[in-house]
Amino acid sequence: KKVFVIYNSVDTENILRLYDEPIEMAIEKDGFVVASIGRLTMEKNLSLLIEAIALVKRSHKVKLIIIGDGNERDRLKALSEEKGVSNDVVFLGFQDNPYKFLRMVDIYVHTCLVEGFGNVIIEAMTCGLPIIATDCPYGPREILKDGEFGLLVPMDDKQALADAMVKLMVNKELREELSKRSQQRASDFSIQRMVSIYEGILSQKG
Repeated sequence: KKVFVIYNSVDTENILRLYDEPIEMAIEKDGFVVASIGRLTMEKNLSLLIEAIALVKRSHKVKLIIIGDGNERDRLKALSEEKGVSNDVVFLGFQDNPYKFLRMVDIYVHTCLVEGFGNVIIEAMTCGLPIIATDCPYGPREILKDGEFGLLVPMDDKQALADAMVKLMVNKELREELSKRSQQRASDFSIQRMVSIYEGILSQKG
């Protein structure tokens, strides 16, 4: 009874301010745009996303934007060439403001093998994006409330991930509904809410 869970918070107001900043580079949009943000390392499992994009491309025009840098960059670029999607995958590298690029995005995908929590999911939800995440330990299922606020797919299942992306692409109503739910859920992780919970706990007696 003396244990409380207080979630990490994100600065939702600052994220939305950065979201509205102008984009200096031109990125051609032809079809659906999928994005992922994070370090390009093995545990982020972005190879799964590239392989799933190759499957999606068989039936839909799609572009993948990867924001971040790391020691997996060359391998991931080689994989995109091997899978025939090198022209459909854009590596933007590290960006001081990744959020502004989310304005051109239709779906946010998170493919980690393991997570401490997954703040970047909340950041993307703040921007109103429908979310697809691998059901890895330990954060995505908790953030998405067992799939109520986004789609969960099994880990390391490229076909399931591709099917989830296509599901959102062909169902505009579902995309719009999950976009609304994303913003609704993101409000649970605001700084104001975190502070109010701390205040409530600390003011209790006994």
